[in-house]
Amino acid sequence: LLADRELVLEAVRHHGSSLQFAARELRADHGVVLAAARSDPDALRFASHELWSERDFILAACRENGQALQMASARLQGDSEVALAAIRSGPAALEFVSSALLQDSEFMLSAVQE
Repeated sequence: LLADRELVLEAVRHHGSSLQFAARELRADHGVVLAAARSDPDALRFASHELWSERDFILAACRENGQALQMASARLQGDSEVALAAIRSGPAALEFVSSALLQDSEFMLSAVQE
């Protein structure tokens, strides 16, 4: 039951936090985790940790909810495209941007123009 993708998708669409009960492979499934995050942004904490280093996943998650940048790897917190996507989604994400980007005047100009 906890490994049935369609069943888990339906559950997380209504209650994102139910991701915590999904099988490990579904907690690493981009579609399932993003569906959970749309329902409950805090559900991202139940995602497989391998996802936090995957640029495509983090970029999509940050577009949905800028706070996702908090759980991204340090490398991705320093990726300007990912960081800008997070800031566009929610300016509070600026707190999780790498210090190197925060010191980059071009990046900061782009961030405030958003």
